[in-house]
Amino acid sequence: MVDDDIVQYSFTHGTHDEVRDILLLSRPDYTIYDEVRNKPDFELYKDLRLTGIGMLGVIHATKPIDSIQRFIGSIEMGIIPQVLDTVMFIDKGQVAEILQLELTAKVPDGMMGEELARPVIVVSSFLQKKTLYEIYTFGEQVVVMPIPEEGAEGSTGKKNSISSYAKGGIEQKLKSILNSDFIVKMRGNGIELYIPEFIKGKIIGKGGSAISELERAIGVGIQVKTFDELPLLDVKTDISGSKKSGQFIIAFPTGYENTSISLLIGDSIQRYQTNANGIIAIHDRSEVRMIERRGFVVIDEK
Repeated sequence: MVDDDIVQYSFTHGTHDEVRDILLLSRPDYTIYDEVRNKPDFELYKDLRLTGIGMLGVIHATKPIDSIQRFIGSIEMGIIPQVLDTVMFIDKGQVAEILQLELTAKVPDGMMGEELARPVIVVSSFLQKKTLYEIYTFGEQVVVMPIPEEGAEGSTGKKNSISSYAKGGIEQKLKSILNSDFIVKMRGNGIELYIPEFIKGKIIGKGGSAISELERAIGVGIQVKTFDELPLLDVKTDISGSKKSGQFIIAFPTGYENTSISLLIGDSIQRYQTNANGIIAIHDRSEVRMIERRGFVVIDEK
């Protein structure tokens, strides 16, 4: 229900290409693109924004940053700040936040070393006058990294430590490179990489050449350690086994119900989930035989 001097177009009786052609030919003063939701919408919105048409898009999201994340993967990351230079978040009929986007080349917050510089989308608050997020590629993933406030928990007052948010991306990259079990622990502006003793020399390489190459591939500094140096979980367990069923039972004390537990068995890392009673029941006969032959320790992965 709008005035007669406002023209409405709908995809009900036309295609995205037809609407694009009409708008490019008619060059309206202003265009409101309601309900930007799927990939054809994102593509059309991008094209019209980049041609200079006065364009305002409407998208639904629970948080301001979520509206930006919905564009990631649908359009090229490098042109997102040209397509979305300003985001106004309306909550309960009021302007709750205004975000501004800017593309720059820098070392992402929390990383050290000029060689880690890359294109970064800086998302800042117009109302609060501060940076809230940084968006950049990390390995094969696009990371949307919150920037902690000065003095907040997890903030160093200088460069922030690499968030555990990026840990999944690091582990995924290492899985494609390393041919063994490993454990990653985030430490300050780098990682500690725990590996079996027998591949330590191969990982480091002659004169450190291999580990330097690995650091460039991952994008962070790496301290190589062996499984023997892993911190262990100081917890008492009750161990029992059944020759008849062949299963192996490890019972943890109160507080370990429905908890992810990692066991080091020789040079192999096995991950299990305790049940509601804090019990791990191992039924795999090969794993049971390996535990009986080599024993196990419980790893503290924090």
